[in-house]
Amino acid sequence: LLPTARYIAHSRALERRGGSVPSATASLPPRALWSWVVPRGFGSPERYGYEGPSNFNESSATIGLAGLLLALIAVVLAADRFARALALLVAMSCALAYGVTPFPWIVGHMPLLRLCGGQRWTILAQWGMAALAAVGMSRLHTMHPRRLRLAIFAIGGLLMTAIASHPALHSEPRFHIPAGLPARTLLFADGEL
Repeated sequence: LLPTARYIAHSRALERRGGSVPSATASLPPRALWSWVVPRGFGSPERYGYEGPSNFNESSATIGLAGLLLALIAVVLAADRFARALALLVAMSCALAYGVTPFPWIVGHMPLLRLCGGQRWTILAQWGMAALAAVGMSRLHTMHPRRLRLAIFAIGGLLMTAIASHPALHSEPRFHIPAGLPARTLLFADGEL
């Protein structure tokens, strides 16, 4: 911890980001939320170029549709104290990453957190969602089969609707992307679900 503290005291982040506009107030636009349901739906740097907002690594926050489905099952059907705490952590991390007021302003006035780029809270949100997916997976055998089927159909239907309305399917590309890429991305995402 001491070498890290010494590094932070002399880091570029402290010199450049410690000014009047803290990095914590930077956030992702709402359309970046679609990367949760369509992995690489905005393209990728290594194939066809990247069309999404901000940096690819910071704005592509997918854990896979199976993981997302299991996380939502944990929140809906297995909501114990631990699952609720994880869901709250994910919600707060997403609020910071996607600029829901007043969270960026609050964090922008905290001594060390103001140096962290707001969009980087997606990493913590991903870890929380993966942990929620593990909770959902561990509770599958204890749930009533009819209730579980109903939840899977309802949550799956919502995810399919979200996938079908992905903004990358309706936007003009900045780079040359083959015409079939959005359709293929949609089919792969549906197939995973």
